[in-house]
Amino acid sequence: MSPSKTFIRAWHEWIRLTVPTQNFRLNRSEASTYNVELALDHSSSYVHSLGSGVIDGKEYDFVKLASNELEELNKIRLEVEACDVGTAEREELRNYIVATQSLLEEIKTSVARAGCRTKPCS
Repeated sequence: MSPSKTFIRAWHEWIRLTVPTQNFRLNRSEASTYNVELALDHSSSYVHSLGSGVIDGKEYDFVKLASNELEELNKIRLEVEACDVGTAEREELRNYIVATQSLLEEIKTSVARAGCRTKPCS
């Protein structure tokens, strides 16, 4: 069974985003956003694996996995708010988190809408 059109649209929007991890990638461990960027880098890889799993028809518990990652992103969001950074940098981090949360919600919705928890249905 193929993924829903709304999931595919959300996936294409998310996959085009640049993960805001400049300090992490340049190993600027003294940067106030370093730990947040490290967490976002890991989250991005994880969410990419989840999305790919939906596309490939893997039999994961997508609802549980997406829900768990949403909790992690909420923790990261709180860390962003505690960072000593300028408005533009904070907004970039927030926007990426919101976009990732939207994709995860779409994963949950599309799987639940199809009436299954462990396999993407249309």
